Formats: sequence, C-alpha cells, structure tokens
Amino acid sequence: MSFSKNHYIAAALVVAILFAVINLLRACKPVEEEIDLTIYGGLGGFAATKAIEYLGGNGTVVLILLDDSIRDVYGKDQYALTETIKQSDCRIKSIELVSPGPLRTNPAAIHSGVLPLDELQRIENKYPKVDALISFAGAPVLSDEALPERATDAPKLIIANPVGESGVFELIESGYVSMAVVHRRDAAASAGFGGVMTVEELEEVYEVVTIDEYAE
Repeated sequence: MSFSKNHYIAAALVVAILFAVINLLRACKPVEEEIDLTIYGGLGGFAATKAIEYLGGNGTVVLILLDDSIRDVYGKDQYALTETIKQSDCRIKSIELVSPGPLRTNPAAIHSGVLPLDELQRIENKYPKVDALISFAGAPVLSDEALPERATDAPKLIIANPVGESGVFELIESGYVSMAVVHRRDAAASAGFGGVMTVEELEEVYEVVTIDEYAE
C-alpha cells in the first residue's frame, strides 16, 4: 500500500502538532524547576548542603516541610532543599507536611516557631529507623515544661530553617537538636541581602551550629 501526497502532508502536520504540544508543555513547567542549584537555591539548598555534609554524605532522611498555604514564601527554598538532597547519596524516605500556623499573620511566629512538639514526635515515632529528620518548618515549639528526652538511637534532628531559632540553642545544648542553620549572631550579617544570593553571601548571613560545636 503506497501513500499519496495527501497522506504525507497529513503525517507532517501530525508531527508538527506533536512538536508544538511538547514545546508548550515545556514552557508550562513550574517556575521552581528553573532554580539554579549551582548557587544552592537560596536558604533551602544551602541548608541541604550543610545537612548532607553533617550526615557524612549519605543516609536516609525524612523532610518536614511547610504545606502549600505558604508556598509563595518558602516554595522555592523547599524545592531547592528537596532537589539538592535528591542529587546527593542521601535517600528521602518521606516528606511530611505541617501547617505554618500563624507564620504568615503573626510576625512573632518567626521567632517563637510554628512546629508543634507533638507533631514532631508523631513524625519521629512514624520513622524511628531513619538517620535524620530535616525540618524546614523550624525548631519545635516547646511548652514551659522541661525539655523532653530523646532516645539515644532516635534519628538526628536537623533544623534547616531558622524559624523559632530563639530556642534552638537550648535544644542543641540539651542534645535534642543535632544541627541547625541559624542567622549569624553579629550585627554586620543581620541585615542580609536582597534578591538571589551567592554562596559567599549565604555564608555571611547564616551559620551552622551542631551539638558538638555548641558544647565546646
């Protein structure tokens, strides 16, 4: 069976339409996929890189992220955190989403935190065998009661976002938190930088504190 000229024209039109559809789908990809991870993708990628280094470059982790209700604030950072870890030898066991609570409406929440302790403990009990929990929801919110104890074989708790950092040093000193990314505690760095930040600028704004270093 031979093809007529009309058949060839029809086939060519189908191919052209397919190429147009593919190009349209590429153009409609979410904007976060265009993040340049070579500059750590902002705070998220920076924190992920530090967490990977702390874990020795491998291990199984659970990510605790803020839900999509605050996507416009932390969406790109959380995407960069996730993708940076995916590109390492660490394996993501699961991603747990938590509510940002008053983070959008109450400026004080950035200092006091939004991650309920019972929610953190629920996640920890759900994944007792992973190497680390990495929280981009910040440090857990504690009551006035004494700091809770953690089992010696519990997953390491890494705080990748300085939400609620006012209490993170006590948590590190007590051994509850293993590592945290916090704002540098000197006046020169407190102002931060606008727009896309280079690795050098991120290093000037944020520092990493660990259970070992803080005990020294």
